[in-house]
Amino acid sequence: MAQYWPVMRLIIFRAALALLLVLFLTGCAHLFHPASTRIYEERAASPASAQRVLFLSEPLDWSSSVNGDRYDILLPQGIYHVEGRDDDYLYYLAPERVSLGKKKIFSDQDSGGYDGGIFISRNARSKYPSGAYIDYKNGNKLLLFFFDSRFTKKEGESWHYINE
Repeated sequence: MAQYWPVMRLIIFRAALALLLVLFLTGCAHLFHPASTRIYEERAASPASAQRVLFLSEPLDWSSSVNGDRYDILLPQGIYHVEGRDDDYLYYLAPERVSLGKKKIFSDQDSGGYDGGIFISRNARSKYPSGAYIDYKNGNKLLLFFFDSRFTKKEGESWHYINE
């Protein structure tokens, strides 16, 4: 049995290495690349106003990775006023320009400032409960990210509504 030990050790090592490789390339890869919350949807919106405003008590930095690119949006803290609406969403304009960035792995980030803010669902039929948008062509809104439970769970803590 002792004469076979070096061969068995090599087989065990290779099997363990193969198992680690399989785990990394399948299920465990999600630890390094979370599900994307990046969207790209243009929507026509009408001007609107509302008595209720959204207050963001701290800046919100939201990011998502798609096809090796990382997309970020930085929403400033402050009071967000309703500027538009459509059948599904209210659009709350940020108190100052939002910063939008795109970074490829191992390269510099492209970024810029845009008018935009946070959209919130008006009804249960909406595709997304909330997210970030920027102003787009002809007064339309461009939805760029949807917020998952990490945002909605922070209501009352990092953000809340205020009636004016």
